[in-house]
Amino acid sequence: MSFSYDPKTKKGRIRLVIADTNEDNRYFDDDEIEAFLAMEDGEWKLAAARALETMASSETIILKVVTSQDTQTNGPQVAADLRKAAQQLRKDYEEEGGFAIVEQANDMFSARELVWKDMMRRAK
Repeated sequence: MSFSYDPKTKKGRIRLVIADTNEDNRYFDDDEIEAFLAMEDGEWKLAAARALETMASSETIILKVVTSQDTQTNGPQVAADLRKAAQQLRKDYEEEGGFAIVEQANDMFSARELVWKDMMRRAK
């Protein structure tokens, strides 16, 4: 059961985002974080979202709404908050997009070539 935390790495960023940075009170081991990364093809934001969803499931199963003396725990609310955070991470990932290739025509010949290539792409 190993634990490492370096925010410069993907594993460390996941731990930072899901607030799993304390070795003595950790939620996931390194192997589990690596598994989340593998499930999400190395995309750390998606892996963090998966980890938050896993935490939410666990909170729902373990904690109910419990009141003891002056303290109250609300497992379903905690789970809902974790799922909302996971949803926001997935949205952030989707909005990042990546990059797009833009073709540019600098003269009449390259403009003609762009039209030709566009016709070929649409013919498929």
